[in-house]
Amino acid sequence: MEEQALSTQMIATQHLLGALLKIRLVPFDAISDRLYKITRNTSRELGKKVALEIQGEKTELDRLLLDRLVVPIEHLLRNALAHGVEEAAIRQKSGKPPAGKIQVAVNIDGNFVIIAMSDDGGGIQTEKIQSIALKKGLLKGIEPAAQTKDF
Repeated sequence: MEEQALSTQMIATQHLLGALLKIRLVPFDAISDRLYKITRNTSRELGKKVALEIQGEKTELDRLLLDRLVVPIEHLLRNALAHGVEEAAIRQKSGKPPAGKIQVAVNIDGNFVIIAMSDDGGGIQTEKIQSIALKKGLLKGIEPAAQTKDF
């Protein structure tokens, strides 16, 4: 009789914990409108056309975690717009459509939340970054040619 009561209590406790965890979970799309607005406003400010695509919007994350991730995600989104996606004329010269595309994909893999962000821009301009780093003294004593390596 006592074992059955303990078993029933254990099951009830597990259900209660599951319900409590579910309360803390919110879908990623809780911040989607905010990300679309940032994309719209920043692209307007920069004079660039871009479409934001979010995959995994219904993926549920802990509310506190999502709250802490909002600002870094916004920063990455602005960087993709400012430094990743080229202006329409440059894109067309490269054979790309005039409007760029930024993708945000949200997945859960075991205990890990994976948020991948990509854009269809021109990529990182290593020579420009290297030049700025040299001017700022971040690469003292290193010749520019020694910095680039092909793999």
